[in-house]
Amino acid sequence: MKKIILCFAIIFGLAACSHPTYPKIEKGDPFLASVNIQEPSIQFFDKRKEVMATWSLKEAYTGAVLVGDDRIFLYGHGLDHGDLVQLSTGEHVGKIKTATGISNALYDEQTKSLFLANSTQNTVTSYDINGRKKAEVATGNYPMAMLVYNARLFVVNFKDTQLMVFGTDSLRKEATWTIPKSSTGIEVIDDTLWLGGHGDGSTPNDTVLQLNPSTGKIVGNIQLPMMPIAFLAKGDDVYVLSHGESMLYTLSKKGHIRAKQEIAANPFTFTQFQHDIVVAGYDDQQLYWTDGQKIIQKKKVDQGPFQLLVRE
Repeated sequence: MKKIILCFAIIFGLAACSHPTYPKIEKGDPFLASVNIQEPSIQFFDKRKEVMATWSLKEAYTGAVLVGDDRIFLYGHGLDHGDLVQLSTGEHVGKIKTATGISNALYDEQTKSLFLANSTQNTVTSYDINGRKKAEVATGNYPMAMLVYNARLFVVNFKDTQLMVFGTDSLRKEATWTIPKSSTGIEVIDDTLWLGGHGDGSTPNDTVLQLNPSTGKIVGNIQLPMMPIAFLAKGDDVYVLSHGESMLYTLSKKGHIRAKQEIAANPFTFTQFQHDIVVAGYDDQQLYWTDGQKIIQKKKVDQGPFQLLVRE
C-alpha cells in the first residue's frame, strides 16, 4: 500500500512540475509577437505579416518580456512566479519565485538584468539572466512603467506622484521627482524624457510632459487629447498613442502635430516592426499595420492583445 501511495505521489509531483513545450522560434528569425491576456496566448508574426507560431499559454500570464535574443520571460499579476522559456527550443528553462502583483518587467541588455515591478509589495527587484536575485528596492505606490537610460532605471509609480530613479547595477536610489498621479508611458527622445498618463479620477490626462532626464526639471509640455500613454520615435517623427480616443498622432520632435489617425479599439500598446508602425486593438482583437496616415493591413489575433514584442 505504501508503495502505491509513493508511486502516486511521484506521478503527481512530476505532473505538477511539468511545463508545456511550445512551437520553436528559430534563432535569427525576426518577429512581432502579440501577447494576448484574456485567453492567454502569444502569436508570432513574421516580416510578411503571417503567423509563424502560436503559443497557447496554460497559466494566467498578463505580460512578457524578451530576455536577450533567445529567451522570453512570462509573468502574471496574480501569479507567485514567472517563467523563462527558450525561444529556439520552446522549452521551459527557469522559474523565478515572486510575490503576486508583478505589474511590469523590463530587461536591460547592458547589465544583463531583468527588472520586475511589484504593485502589491511596492518594490522593484533585479535578477540575472538565469533568474537569480540581485537586488531589491522599495518604490512608491504601484510601480508600473519603467525605462533604462544612461545606466539609470526610471520607475513611474502609477498610483502615486513619484517618478523614482535608481542605478541599474545596485538599485541605489538616486532621485525622486514629482509627477502627476496616474502617469504612465515613458520614453527618451533626443535626450528628453517624455511622460504620458491616464489622468486622475474622472479627469482624463491631455498632456505629455517633457523632462530633463538628468534633473527631472520640466522643459516642456504638449497638449494631446486623450490619455497619451505610449511613444515611439522614427526618423524625424514621434508617434504618440492616445488610449482614450483610439488615435495615433504623428508629431515633430518639438511637439507639433503633423498627422493623426483613428485606429484600433481601446489600444494599449504599439511598436515598430520592419519599418511599419503596429497598433494593437484590445477590444476588437486586431493588429493594425500603418504608416501613421493610412492602414496598410489588419490581422485578427486572440482576445486581449495587451503587449507587442519585437525581435529584428
